[in-house]
This record gives sequence, C-alpha cells and structure tokens, in this order.
Amino acid sequence: MSTAVQQQQQQGTRILVTFDVDGTLVRSVGANSAERNRWHHLAFAAGMKAVFDTDDADVTAIPHHGMTDMLIARDLAVHYGCPPEEVTDDKVAAVMKVMDKFGREHFEKFGEGLEILPGVESLLKTLSENYKDKVIVGLVTGNVESIGWAKMRALGIEQYFTTDPIRVGAFGGNDSPYRTELVRMARSKADSVFPDIVKLRNAHASIVVRWLHLNALSSTRVASSSLRASLSYEYQRSFTLRHFHVGDAPSDIEAAIDGGAFAIGVTTGTFTAEQLDSVQQATSENHTVFQNLLDKESVLRLMGLHE
Repeated sequence: MSTAVQQQQQQGTRILVTFDVDGTLVRSVGANSAERNRWHHLAFAAGMKAVFDTDDADVTAIPHHGMTDMLIARDLAVHYGCPPEEVTDDKVAAVMKVMDKFGREHFEKFGEGLEILPGVESLLKTLSENYKDKVIVGLVTGNVESIGWAKMRALGIEQYFTTDPIRVGAFGGNDSPYRTELVRMARSKADSVFPDIVKLRNAHASIVVRWLHLNALSSTRVASSSLRASLSYEYQRSFTLRHFHVGDAPSDIEAAIDGGAFAIGVTTGTFTAEQLDSVQQATSENHTVFQNLLDKESVLRLMGLHE
C-alpha cells in the first residue's frame, strides 16, 4: 500500500467508492452481439431512430469500450452517415433523453445479456452493510442514469448503493460526456452527505453544531438577530473525504486520477493490466490494478477498512 494512501487513512476519514458499470461490475454474456447487453443496445437503436432516423443502429459497429453514452451516440451517428457538423450537442442530448425514457420503461429487462462479475456482490454488500456510517457507495459510469440503475436493479445489487440521504452518482448520458467531470461531480455530491461542524463562537462560549450540507448554511444559523450579532461563525471540516474509483478501462484510470480519486483498475473488461498501468498520469501513489474484485480483503485494506 502506498504511503500517500496510508497517511490519509486516519480516524476522521470518510470514504467514497464509485464504480464503473460495464466491464467492472457486470459483463456481457450471450451467443452473439445481439444477445449481449441486449437492452442497452436496443436503447441506442431507439434513440438513433428517434433523432437521426437510423434504422437498426448497432452500437457494436463502432469501437466504444470505455466511452460514455454521449460520445458513443455522436460516433454512431457519424458512422451511419450523418455529417459530423450536423451531430450537434442538442441532437446528442435528444438521443440521451430517448434512451433515458427507454431505460425507465424497460428497467426490469436490463439484466438480459448481462451477469455480475466475480467478487462484486460480496464487496458491495460488505461496504454497504459493515461500513455504512463511513462509506458512500455510488456509480460513475458512461451509462445513461436510468440504464445504469436498471442494470443494478435487474441483477439484484441496487440495494447495496447508498440512498440515504441521497443517491450518489454521475452519468455519461446525463451529466457530462467526460469521465473526469463525472468523477468530480460524484465527489461533490458525496461532500453533501457527511455531517460537518459549524462552530458558533462568542466571547464566553463555543457551541458546536453538526449539520448536513444538504441544508443551506443560512437555514442552520440562529434565528435571533441579537444572537447572530454576538456570534461569529467558523466553518470546520470534520473529516477527510477519500475517493476511490473502480473501473476497467484506461479512461477510468485517467478520469479517477485527474478527478482527484485513487484509481482501482480491474482487468475484467477488455483491457490488460499493462494497458491500465500505462496511463500517463498513473503512479504507485495514485492507482493500483487487481485482476478482479474477488480479493475483497486486499481491496478493503487498500481503502483502510478491515473486517
């Protein structure tokens, strides 16, 4: 374990663990491309038909591993003959809107052509049940949001992700086409979950109030104007938020590092350990690679958690 990780694993640390979906938590199964990850592919076809009038668009016709749904839709439109200058942000957003609706309407079917990868459910269960006061579990994925969660629900692992007080995640079909921004967005959401400390000070006493970011600071201040006049406010972060992002593609590793997270690579997708290690920004201080998530104890130790 790196010195940098060890130094941050102190008592006041809170942990955010975000996961990519395809190739990290789940993998495609089936006799042919039409069966593998079937309903996600059908969602792309529906979106492309609605916006670009493309019949039977097949996402497997283009390289797309590690890409967000927004970027895939853009390349898919060009592949099927739309001039690049006509593939506008508004049109891509319209495709995503159709796909998001498709995901909500057919959520129960999104497990078809997918299976949970080895070690995933055990790790998620341990994080969510044994460390629920210290760990937030979320998604950072290129998927449209409804589709990402539909996969989790259909495969029976949705319940392991943090929902109280909010569900934490960022999605490449809704929030941004760029994975680094998604990592930062998820971290920002997590910052709103754990309680911090506000110290109210006057000449005679200090009062410590714990509050959630979800409540505006103004709503936590003392209502009395006379008290407000006699108190000064000192914002004090009561913890260090440590972010780990797990993914199977070099783009996941790069996004995690650039987004301020420790990158955990897994070779359960289409990329090798050498490819994950070769990301330009990667060092022993900001990333590591596992073959899969079966070695739960090693993953937990890396995060400073012990069963």
